[in-house]
Amino acid sequence: MWTSGSLALLLTWAACPVSAHRIARDEAPGAEVEKLQRRVEKLEGAVQRLSAEQQLAEMNIQAERDDFAMRLGHLESKLRELEEKKGDEETTVASPNTEEYEEEAEVPVAGNKADLQQKLEEAAAEGHAAEVVRLMRMGADASMRDESGRSPLHWAAREDQAASVEAFASEGTDLEMKDDQGNTPLHLASIFGKAAAARALLTAGADANAKNQQGLTPKELAEKANLYGDRAAIKAAFA
Repeated sequence: MWTSGSLALLLTWAACPVSAHRIARDEAPGAEVEKLQRRVEKLEGAVQRLSAEQQLAEMNIQAERDDFAMRLGHLESKLRELEEKKGDEETTVASPNTEEYEEEAEVPVAGNKADLQQKLEEAAAEGHAAEVVRLMRMGADASMRDESGRSPLHWAAREDQAASVEAFASEGTDLEMKDDQGNTPLHLASIFGKAAAARALLTAGADANAKNQQGLTPKELAEKANLYGDRAAIKAAFA
């Protein structure tokens, strides 16, 4: 039976939701803490996903810029070749049998180091494996980088040229060279979904766990979200 004192105490307790909540919380603190921890973990996971997506987007934007720069460089190289060829033809007509012309004709194209490097980059990106080997043996340097810090092997991976990758590997090229973003050739193969190049690099011994400047590995990039190529195929390459 309720006494007046008991009833007053009950009414006071009911009118104070904060006290009621505190008592309920005190009765089951573990469950409340676990609930808060789950919420924190979910929020942290969302932040990490957004951060990773932002990093990937930035990497892809940079990759597109570098790709444009490479293609522009190739066009400029072709234009120079056409201009040089035109100049050579004019020289031949003007003095076809002069001793001076004969000496110039004997100088191989490989005499121009920059031109040799440009040709190696083009051969790598176009999949001309035999030409890659020939140019390297003529003196082209596989470790030379372009404006974005990429080597010819990076471009072979970017363009999914497995034959070029194998050619570089057969000549002892460093598979772990990094560009200005800290990406190895295998990183680029993952970013752009180039499964054939990725398989060739992995077969040759490339490190699937090498980290770039964002702390991401080629394997993680293949698993998360490449925006180009065949995502299923690139994931399978690392399986």
